[in-house]
Amino acid sequence: GDLPQELLLSLYESIKTEPFKIPEDDGNDLMHTFFNPDKEGWLWKQGGRYKSWKRRWFILNDNCLYYFEYTTDKEPRGIIPLENISVRAASDRQR
Repeated sequence: GDLPQELLLSLYESIKTEPFKIPEDDGNDLMHTFFNPDKEGWLWKQGGRYKSWKRRWFILNDNCLYYFEYTTDKEPRGIIPLENISVRAASDRQR
């Protein structure tokens, strides 16, 4: 089943106003997370504030998509949680 629109809007607004933050630590946990990813590579991502497209290094691991400006960055510029997300083919390429 589909979730109610009010719940989806509420979740979206809470994520938008309170971005995910990585807890302060010695960095070992992050290195372990990014050491052996499920997938990694360059993708194009549209900016949130300025709608230009930027090339970013993405790492997929444990249902989270992390993105970096450079492959050498120690901390991600952003995290996209993929828990309970599904992908389906769309007949209209504009959607």
